[in-house]
Amino acid sequence: MTPQMWFDPTIWRIPYGEYYLGGIFMNRPGRFRVCFFRGSYQGMHDENFLKSIYDHVTPCIDCGGECPKGKPETIFGKRFENVCFQFPIQFENPDGSTVEYIKDLIEYWKTIAADSDSWHAR
Repeated sequence: MTPQMWFDPTIWRIPYGEYYLGGIFMNRPGRFRVCFFRGSYQGMHDENFLKSIYDHVTPCIDCGGECPKGKPETIFGKRFENVCFQFPIQFENPDGSTVEYIKDLIEYWKTIAADSDSWHAR
């Protein structure tokens, strides 16, 4: 799963077969974000995994354009309001323990990518 440049040299997508699992954004000096697309976040998971995900649900910042703006989302059983429509889960400069949860989320995304309604997962 070698990342592929997306919009410019600071924005990359993570391919998996004919789908994409998320993106890596390096467009801020000294910072990077690993972002996951809109999808069906369901099922039973470890409590620490869920806490890490819940801590990284991202609110809408109204980036403009045709995006339908923030939406209510249920992510692994917990409801959130005004969530970023395209990148609801974002990890900025993740630490070592958080990277382990990102790896788990990548594995999860491999099972749901085909069903994602994200504009960017295909």
